[in-house]
Amino acid sequence: MNQKCIKVTSSFLILIAVTSIVLVHNCSASSFHGVITQSTTWTKQNSPYTLDGPTSIGEGVTVTVEPGVTVNLNGYYLQVNGTLIARGTVNEKIYFTNGQVIYTTSSPGGTTFEYTVTETLQTATTLTITRNTFTALDAGGSSTVTYNNIENLRAEGNSVVTNNQITKTCYVGGSAKISSNNIQARLIFTRGCTGEVSNNQISDGIHCDIGGGDVTITNNQITNINAYPLVFIAGAKATVTDNSIFGQNNPSCGISVGGSYHSAIKTEVTIERNQISGCETGISISNSWVTVKNNAVYNNDLGISIWLLSSYNRPPPGTNPVTIEKNSIAKNLAGIQYQPYELTATISYNNIQENSEYNFKLVDTTSDVTVANNYWGTTSTDEISQKIYDYNYDFNLGKVNFTPILKSIVAGAPNIPSNTPTMSPTVNPTIQPTTNPTITSTPITIPTQPTTDTQLEFNLVEIAILLTLIIIAILLAGLIVTLKQNRKK
Repeated sequence: MNQKCIKVTSSFLILIAVTSIVLVHNCSASSFHGVITQSTTWTKQNSPYTLDGPTSIGEGVTVTVEPGVTVNLNGYYLQVNGTLIARGTVNEKIYFTNGQVIYTTSSPGGTTFEYTVTETLQTATTLTITRNTFTALDAGGSSTVTYNNIENLRAEGNSVVTNNQITKTCYVGGSAKISSNNIQARLIFTRGCTGEVSNNQISDGIHCDIGGGDVTITNNQITNINAYPLVFIAGAKATVTDNSIFGQNNPSCGISVGGSYHSAIKTEVTIERNQISGCETGISISNSWVTVKNNAVYNNDLGISIWLLSSYNRPPPGTNPVTIEKNSIAKNLAGIQYQPYELTATISYNNIQENSEYNFKLVDTTSDVTVANNYWGTTSTDEISQKIYDYNYDFNLGKVNFTPILKSIVAGAPNIPSNTPTMSPTVNPTIQPTTNPTITSTPITIPTQPTTDTQLEFNLVEIAILLTLIIIAILLAGLIVTLKQNRKK
């Protein structure tokens, strides 16, 4: 073999070996698991990146993801103990598919998660989360969540959630604030919540059965998909003010407040300045401490239902746990239905009129009751009596004393609208449509964090290929040396 041939052959073989090693290295950089211990950038050029096991970003380490990158979590999770910066653009989103991205309390947070399409993001630290599409988002810390399209939301900690589209489930816990969103689901307060829900359009009502807590529900437009109460409250302290609550297809109740007087958990609710219409019952109250003021309750089958029972003498008989004052209760089939038992309610200074069957109906009691100082649409006691259902209609009932009566409409009580307003969205978040790859909604169980700080690894197949190529390169080098020595001879 001549020297020229040897040089060409050796150069060609070395080129093949080096190229193969580079290819294996690039493949390994995009497929990995374990703990990332050095700061790095995931580039669009090397995308997609694939997890082949649980992966974490170590404390003090920063991983920056370029726009246009796809990260296939591959059924695993990416746990962020350090810093993950994921900021796509409107034209080049970042995709986190088939798994969870989890920011732990070890992460310093303070970064922006923007223009991504992510299956599941969970954060216990503070992030700015904006203009993403999520199958599931669990926002904790003091995160700010704006202009996202979210299928399933859980807001915790001191997170602030504004101007989002929420389409399937919405859970609110901690001291989260939920405002100016379009929520096409039932909003559910979780146990012990002290959050605030304001200025939203909510299309399937609110459920608050939280074993304590103190929540605020204000200035929302609330309607229903199912027949549940539009606002249900039990075992909590709540303020419900300035909401438009409009039932569709006659749901069971506009606002339902329930409790048990002998329970250690007190239900205490203030209901003020709401419009409630289109329900079987506008406001239903049972075994709770409730103040109802300045509400317009109209176009329901029953305006207000009050059911009071002192069980185990807690509170003692004769207690007045309910106050109904300065409300306009009109254009229902029946205005107020009252079942006092051992306890009584204060019902005064209301406009109770133009209810088609009865303005006031007594139920299941032989005791006489007093509902003085209300306006009944007339000053004629005979006309007022005709629309009060008591002993005069059923001898098993007590009598209703409605004097003295007010001579004119109560000042400060709301007007009854002539028609039920049409619901319109309070917000219309500008959210970019998603593109492929499609995110699946299969829930991922969060595994235990890796216990060993292993370095970013090649997998076994890649190691075997790399070793084979190194051996080939060594053999080729030996062959070349031998050929050169033979040539000299």
